Amino acid sequence: MQLTGESLSSLKLRLVSWNEAANPTRTRVTAVAAYRDGVACGHADGTIWLYDIVIPAAKDITDSDTDDSFDLYPKCLLSAHQSPITLIKLAELSSPSPEGHEDTLISVSDDGDVIVWSAVDGRCISRVWTPLPNIRPVSMCLQTVDYQSAAEDLLFITGEGSAAYILSYPSLAVVYEWQLPHAEWITAHAVRKRKDHFRSELLICTADGVVRIWSYDEFALAQQDVFSRAASPAQQHRIDTIAQSIDKADSSILESIADSEAELHSSQFNLESQLAALGPDQVISELVINPFNDDEFLAVSPAIVRLFASRNNELHELLRWRPQRATNSSFAGAGFLGKADILFWDTDGTIFSVCTQFSIEGGSAGIHMARGSHSDSASTYAVATGLYSVSPGAPDSALSRLAGQQNTQTNVLVSYSSSSTAHVLSVVLPVPLSSVSGSANRPHENPEDAKSGRRNWLGQTMPFDLNKMWDRWLQDVKLETPVTSALVLCEDRIAIGRGNGAVQIVSRAQLIRDRDAKVNVLDGHNSAVTALYEWNPAATQKNKHHSDTTHMAADQNTHSLLLSASKDLTLRFWDTSSGECLYVLPTQSAPVVHMACMMESSRQVLWKDSAKHQAVNKLLSSLVLAVASDNSTTLVSVSSFERVHVTAPYHALPACLSLCRDSGDLALRYTDGTKRHIPLSHLRGAASDQTVPDESERYPEVSVNLLQSKQTSRHDSSWLKASVLSQKTPALVLDVDIERLQATFSRTLTDQMTQEQMKQLVQSHPALQAAVAVLSQLCLWGVSEELDKIKRDFGMGIPQPMSLSMSNKQMAVHTLLFPNTSNVNSSWCMSSLLNSQRMLGVLMLARSILQGNEKKAVQMINFYVGKLPGQIGRQFKPLSLLTLAQYWQSTNVNLQRAARTLMLSAVHGVSEKQRRAELFYWTSMSVDGEDLQALTIVCVVAGDFPALLPLTGRSMVATLLQTQLEAEGVGAQLAAMELLSRGFSTFRAYLDCQAVVQRLVEIMVSITEEAGEASGGVSYAAVGQAKAALQRISAADADVVGAGLERMLREGSLEEQRRALQAVGVVVQKQAGQLQGRVEGLAEAIVGALEPKRATARRRLIGAAGVALQGLVRAFSWVSFDAEAQLLAVGGASGRCVVYDVRTATRTAVFDGGGAAPVVAVAIAPAGDFVASFTLAGQLSVWNPQPNALAMFTKALLWSDMQAAAHGSVTPLKTMTIPRGFLGHAGK
Repeated sequence: MQLTGESLSSLKLRLVSWNEAANPTRTRVTAVAAYRDGVACGHADGTIWLYDIVIPAAKDITDSDTDDSFDLYPKCLLSAHQSPITLIKLAELSSPSPEGHEDTLISVSDDGDVIVWSAVDGRCISRVWTPLPNIRPVSMCLQTVDYQSAAEDLLFITGEGSAAYILSYPSLAVVYEWQLPHAEWITAHAVRKRKDHFRSELLICTADGVVRIWSYDEFALAQQDVFSRAASPAQQHRIDTIAQSIDKADSSILESIADSEAELHSSQFNLESQLAALGPDQVISELVINPFNDDEFLAVSPAIVRLFASRNNELHELLRWRPQRATNSSFAGAGFLGKADILFWDTDGTIFSVCTQFSIEGGSAGIHMARGSHSDSASTYAVATGLYSVSPGAPDSALSRLAGQQNTQTNVLVSYSSSSTAHVLSVVLPVPLSSVSGSANRPHENPEDAKSGRRNWLGQTMPFDLNKMWDRWLQDVKLETPVTSALVLCEDRIAIGRGNGAVQIVSRAQLIRDRDAKVNVLDGHNSAVTALYEWNPAATQKNKHHSDTTHMAADQNTHSLLLSASKDLTLRFWDTSSGECLYVLPTQSAPVVHMACMMESSRQVLWKDSAKHQAVNKLLSSLVLAVASDNSTTLVSVSSFERVHVTAPYHALPACLSLCRDSGDLALRYTDGTKRHIPLSHLRGAASDQTVPDESERYPEVSVNLLQSKQTSRHDSSWLKASVLSQKTPALVLDVDIERLQATFSRTLTDQMTQEQMKQLVQSHPALQAAVAVLSQLCLWGVSEELDKIKRDFGMGIPQPMSLSMSNKQMAVHTLLFPNTSNVNSSWCMSSLLNSQRMLGVLMLARSILQGNEKKAVQMINFYVGKLPGQIGRQFKPLSLLTLAQYWQSTNVNLQRAARTLMLSAVHGVSEKQRRAELFYWTSMSVDGEDLQALTIVCVVAGDFPALLPLTGRSMVATLLQTQLEAEGVGAQLAAMELLSRGFSTFRAYLDCQAVVQRLVEIMVSITEEAGEASGGVSYAAVGQAKAALQRISAADADVVGAGLERMLREGSLEEQRRALQAVGVVVQKQAGQLQGRVEGLAEAIVGALEPKRATARRRLIGAAGVALQGLVRAFSWVSFDAEAQLLAVGGASGRCVVYDVRTATRTAVFDGGGAAPVVAVAIAPAGDFVASFTLAGQLSVWNPQPNALAMFTKALLWSDMQAAAHGSVTPLKTMTIPRGFLGHAGK
């Protein structure tokens, strides 16, 4: 699954094939953290594993002392950091869930890289743009900015040095980089908000044992440009204090305010106090602020734990603990459980609980301490520990069931202990010592006594043996030799390099579904394969830019060659058709990790026909550059199987290989800017020419980016790409482009095929077989027998358990999810984002694959859209509306249709509480109007459930939509037109309806032939969207569109009148019903726009007016026009008939039959001698449209008085009533 911060242009899924190399116990754990459903472990290789605590629903953990009452299961692997994880911190983030927030994890690696992850599904939320320089992080803390503003929270990170970095959370933008004015390294820090101060304080401990307290204004720090927008509370307090004594005539007071403001601008941090040094042998490794009393804090040193209080800029030591411990142990951390309860622990697995104000069985108040052990193995030692205050969250979460309480913070102690044979992850829910009373729960003096039961004064203790857990998990996974390299070849094949040195060549269908099928194995390497490259000369013949490229491989076979590199320091050349090893070439002192050729770049340029240019072109296409792990390079000739040039190891990465346009040699550029020259004159058979040739003789620009071309497929048209996740996690990754895959089906399969014909075609088509295998992996099996039969009938099969898994990627970040093998439905219970994209893939592929049997396709789609969440149960993760909204305006029609179907289904398929939470969250996210996805979600939900959106929200959304409608971006216009028209009934009261209609009309008629060519069809899409929007608005309120057009004709400028006339002509052709209630007014406005006194305007409008009038005559039977007499007759709902002279733009007659029935038909006799009108009551009247001169003069006087004209009726010449029965027989 692919994640991105921008709108997704295509739908891509990622499948991952696992092996025994995924076992995390092989790497050292360096940091741990707890969240509401489990534990996170950071490793020395930069990966982070999330483990969920699984509790059987039928068991009550609070009454069970057995180990099988709970279990630990791997949920996902987070791969992004390139160095060991040093810090992990639990935080919260607002989310569109009923709880309103979700747990997040902030991870910091040794190189200063910072990432925020979701603890729910492991997705990457944000990442610092560049790692923090010159810092090895040792301490991290998060401060919430309390003020009601748009400011984000503050994240403080310090390390081994004298620099502190302040980042905004969760965006991770660097707010402030502070170089402390001392040379001592920082060992720990903490922040606190003093209740009696307006400024916060930063406590910093250094290697010399000194504690310094710095004050700062967190509001000013969070708002980087706060001084130009608003004053912080501290600033406002100082200003108000001075302002109370201001004399308007006294300018000195005003100057003092300016001076105080300049002082605030000068520095963000002020040194309040420097406390007494504790001594270098008592360096503080951790500071913990007492959340119940901000004056107190714990200072943890390796040999001693102290409780301090800082009052009046002085440091007071209240208590100290130096209990007896094992020789090799040291204190690892501490924390507060309550106002008088303290917990601290050491690396030997011993926990010390302290109550500073407590009386046991009537004894005197004082300090009481007890100890216990959370590890059952004496041979293990704690390598990572931490105490976290976690919100239990939902009632069914693991933490809620373990703690037996809800809606309260729970303290969780996590410890990872390791030895050569054991790896134990312990989770402890400690109970404050002050809550223990009675002899039954008296604190144990002997640590062994504390192990007598699971629930004692320590609380709930859960040790998990990771070795047993992974042994059990790996039994359900089909083990394979680790994949170390992979490459998509031509002819629908994939080359896979294994850890045992073998190279396998398999088809895509075999790789995805039939893993036991016989494959072509190339044996030769005796160590892991590190790189693969395909050299295919036949591909160059397809290039239209150079006709002479076919001569390049005249002395070669036309089939491709496969180059494989290994840790055995050899490079082998393979014939892919026969599997024969053609040559073995020794490499440098390090294994090759990447290979690249200039063949692809050479094909993209136009070479001259001269022999000199063609010789260089041929030479470049036969050279492959092999880059080793020590950054040394070897230039290899495929035609002669020899090394052409070798460069020595270098500290920087090779970045680019380019052709020198003057000499014809190559230049190798590194990431640090260094260049190395690679001569090729001896290969061309010509001496090196130092003269600068003319421009006509210079070679074209040819280069290859060595950083971007690593482990990527050169077959860009393929819907499948293969690669290796990383050297740390040797797993095979298959990127599937669902849109390209669906297009393959659409071109191959037709609706006229029978199911049997389609099945036979799929069996004979390798690409279609692989596509069916992909759909088999995406679908759910074992829930509906009828659905499984539909899939089997078409050749789909049940995928092998745990052979494939889903993944997502954002900013070079991979999140690999592990479905629970014991539950076939678990893959739908892990990630909302994964479910959204997976179901999109199912809908697109199912419609294409099963199009020969529409009934089965509809059954399959309806199951996944409507019934699947109910089949899975409440554990099913609701589809991510944000992901679906990103495809709401997709240019791919099939993807857009699938996204809209799923989004509407998701909105209606969740509870009202979930809908309200989604609406509240995305409304707050769309405040600035720039987030179109958030605006899309709000409009879709509010359009179907308007009662959930408050009036203030409706007003805000309506304003944003109207603003987006006026925007210049085509994407914003398309989204605003659709969303506004879909939710018109909800937002109408807050919209300027006339302005909306005018803007839609402007878009609809603004397209020209030149605009269409310039925009590549985007303008035509906007025209279609505007037409559809007008139609939806008219369906919601039939009078809005007609009233808007009429207003434009009466009051608009000449250009607006022209657009309105064109819009009338367009609308009456396909959506005439939109104007039905405004025909009288529109006809009068059209005639009035042709006023002869406005000769220029009449000439410009006459053509469009003629089209509009002709459209009205064709669409409505109560409008008639006589071309000879230039008379227009229009019937009305009031029963009258009005006659206009188009030549003079005047009203010549108004006929009123005296009845209230509306006129439904009119007709004008040739030459305009008579006008006939027919009403709904059956009254037929014949009128004389040419009154006497006095009557014409009277009508002209009454032209400007509409009310008077309505009563200036003329008596009909003939009136008759036609019976209803006759009308029925008369027909046409």
